[in-house]
Amino acid sequence: MLAAAAGLALAVTAPASATTLARTAVVCPVCDHAFEAVVIHSTDNGGGISRDLFARAVGAQPVHYLIATCTRCYYSGYVDDFQDPDRVTPALKEKILRRPRLKPPSPIKPDMDQRDIPATTRYALAERVYRWRNAPPQAMAWLYLRWAWVVRDDGSYLPPSLDLMEAMREIQPRLPQNKRGNQADRELQAVTLLLADLLEGRGPPQQKPCLRLTMAMILRRHGENRQAEPLLRGLLDQGGLEPKLQRAAQRMLDSIREERRLLALARDSFELALKRDEIKPDNRGPARYLLGELCRRLGDDDAARGWFDAALADASLDNELRRWAEQQRAAAAPVDWLPPATR
Repeated sequence: MLAAAAGLALAVTAPASATTLARTAVVCPVCDHAFEAVVIHSTDNGGGISRDLFARAVGAQPVHYLIATCTRCYYSGYVDDFQDPDRVTPALKEKILRRPRLKPPSPIKPDMDQRDIPATTRYALAERVYRWRNAPPQAMAWLYLRWAWVVRDDGSYLPPSLDLMEAMREIQPRLPQNKRGNQADRELQAVTLLLADLLEGRGPPQQKPCLRLTMAMILRRHGENRQAEPLLRGLLDQGGLEPKLQRAAQRMLDSIREERRLLALARDSFELALKRDEIKPDNRGPARYLLGELCRRLGDDDAARGWFDAALADASLDNELRRWAEQQRAAAAPVDWLPPATR
C-alpha cells in the first residue's frame, strides 16, 4: 500500500523479515579505541530491486549501516575491516594517525553513536582508507556503488504536505495489481501511467506541480535520474511549489549530481576489475550486466548496449538478469518522453 508518512515514501506492508539492527563491540585496529558498531540481523527487499541491483528494504536501508567509523581516529570500513588486524599495515596506520589526519566531512564526537554519524560521512572516510590501502578495484567499485545508493536514498524523500498527500492518491490506482512482482517495477509503471494521463489532460490542473514532483520522487527513488532530472528542473524553473517543496526539489536535484559522480567512479572501478581479471568467472556475466546498467544511467548508451551484449553472450548469466539485460538494452536510448512543460 502507499504510505504518506515519514517523508511520503512509497511502501508495501512490512514483511516479517523487515530490517533489524543490532550492535557489536569492536576495537579499532589503528588506535585501539573500543566502540559499538551496527550490524544487520535481518532485512528484506520489499521496497523493490532497482535495475542497478539496489535492493530497497521496507524499513531501515541496510546499505546505510554497512560502514563503521572509529570515533577517535576515523578509521572506517566494513565491520570485517575492524575484525581483521592484517588489513591495517604500519604504513596505513601512520597515514591515519599522522597530521593532517583523516578529516570527516561532518563533525564526529568521541562518544558519538554510529547511527548519528551520517552514512555519507562514513562512506567518504572509508573511501579514503581504501585508497590508502590500495584496495583492489572490485572492492572500490562496490564501495562507490553502495555509497551512491545511500546518496540516492537520502535524496528520495519529500517533507509532508497536504498537496503531496493528494498527489500520492493519484498514484495508488495506477499501481499494477500483482503485488508479488518487483515493487520497483510496479512504482515505475505507475509513473508511466500517470504521465500518460497528464499528457491527455486528465488530472486536476492545480495538482499538476505536485503530481510532477511525486513522479520525480519515485523516479529518483529508483535512480532513474535521466527522467527525474528534467522533471525537477522544469518544476524549479516554472515555480508553483510551496517553498519547502521547492527547497526539497533543489536538494533532490543536488543529490542526483553527487550520485552521478559516484556511479562514474563505480563504473571505472568495475571496468578495471574486469580488465585485471579480478572477478570470478561466475560473476563476470552479472558484472557486465551491471556495467551496462551503470553506463545507461550515466547516459553513455553506446557503451551500455555493448556491456549488455557482452552479458547476454555469457551462457552462465541467470534467467532473471538475462531478462533484465534485454529490457535495459532496449531502454538504453536518449530520454525523450517528457512533455515540454515538464522539461
